Amino acid sequence: MQVFNGGYHANMCYIMKLVIHATLFVSCFINISMVLSVTRYSSDYPHDIPLNATTISIYGTRSEQVDYIEPFTKLISYKLTRNIVSTFPNLSNISSTLFYLTITFTHISTLSVDDMAPMSKVKLFDISCNRLTHIPDITTAFPALQKFVAPSNEIVTMTRSMAGNVYLNNNRMTRLPDLSNVRDRIYILTMSGNNISDIPDGTFPLLPVCSYLDLSRNGLTKFPDLSNVTNLEYLYLSSNKIGSIPHLPQMTSLLTLELNDNNLAELPDLTNLSSRLSHLELKDNEIYDFPEDFLVKMTRLRTLTLGRRSSNATKLPNFFIINSLYQLDVTIYNSPLVCDQNAFFTKLLQLAGKLTLSFPGDHPTTCISPVHLSGRKFENITLDELRPQSVGKYLTCTCGIRLISLPSYIVACYTYLTP
Repeated sequence: MQVFNGGYHANMCYIMKLVIHATLFVSCFINISMVLSVTRYSSDYPHDIPLNATTISIYGTRSEQVDYIEPFTKLISYKLTRNIVSTFPNLSNISSTLFYLTITFTHISTLSVDDMAPMSKVKLFDISCNRLTHIPDITTAFPALQKFVAPSNEIVTMTRSMAGNVYLNNNRMTRLPDLSNVRDRIYILTMSGNNISDIPDGTFPLLPVCSYLDLSRNGLTKFPDLSNVTNLEYLYLSSNKIGSIPHLPQMTSLLTLELNDNNLAELPDLTNLSSRLSHLELKDNEIYDFPEDFLVKMTRLRTLTLGRRSSNATKLPNFFIINSLYQLDVTIYNSPLVCDQNAFFTKLLQLAGKLTLSFPGDHPTTCISPVHLSGRKFENITLDELRPQSVGKYLTCTCGIRLISLPSYIVACYTYLTP
């Protein structure tokens, strides 16, 4: 009994110590977190923030300028947003410790390197939603910058890029910035919603690591010369005025290509695209017909978006030749269909579970031809009604690869079929 009591007492002491230490730790953590991260909603610029704060966020100040910021020796992130500050704040007291700088939704209209203290550690500089018209070369002020974010300003010109990830959406730029000084470290460039109508051949320097390029919602009339951008994975060129694509460069890494809302009347030669391509969007062009081998090499294609503008008729591609590893999701917008043999094969694959069809838009997708199916909803038409006379109940395979079983049509060759 004595041993038991002693052991019980020792165990209880140990447990009490753990509880006390845990309480002290939680208390310290709460106090530290209250001190380290500070948010202020104030009409006047606050000067009562603890000097050991590591994160400061200031909203709604009515001060037109910030002349003095206390020397926060541990400050990592500084955010000034939704206020009427009209000049870049004096950050000299915190420039040596900052990693993240965010100044958004203000009235700042100019940046001057002369007014900036060198910020040797800053990785992110976000100056979105201001009134900037020009971005000077700020490399000397931000030598370690990795991400520059400046959408929704009024930027017309930018001397040169100074970061590996550059976001310049929704500005007024008419040409690309100079990328030569970041050619080996630029991964992302987004310039959608600008006024770029032409990119002369050779504009892009060799960009070996660039994987994401967004030039949508500009006024481009031709496909840009991307022969030096060799490792693109995501390319966005929707909502331009591209009328033709004579030749696509070799893009062995491309995963996504979006060409919606252009003036394309013919599909470009896609043989140089990667077999890894998984997402392709072509809606709101004037493409009526597709080459027979359009999809033959796209073994990893997962989503395809089609549909002509102005509700003009669309012929479906020959989905039956796709040697796909995955189920293909096809979306067709606001276009009546030519319900020919390819439409029959499309319905066949849909029944086999190899293809899904969706028809978003204001009007149901109907057949425009042949005459006996005109005006009928495609989704309500049966396979027998679509079957061309030349296709018998038992389909003949010429390759013998990838047989699929169907309730009505016993077997069909998935990679190629000859009636």
